[in-house]
Amino acid sequence: MWDELGISAGTAIIIIIALYYVIKWAVKNGIEEAYGLDCHFHCNSLRTQRNALRWVLRRESG
Repeated sequence: MWDELGISAGTAIIIIIALYYVIKWAVKNGIEEAYGLDCHFHCNSLRTQRNALRWVLRRESG
């Protein structure tokens, strides 16, 4: 499939990894903006990000 587009396998892997981080960044920023969270300084670790997401989900479920 990648050969049809003229992309080598290594380039495809790099593109997929870059897309993963761009999507992760966009989702994180969307959650922060939607719920007014200030995670720029507080959500540096993955564990803190998970806790913030759990807080948002509990808040939404009532």
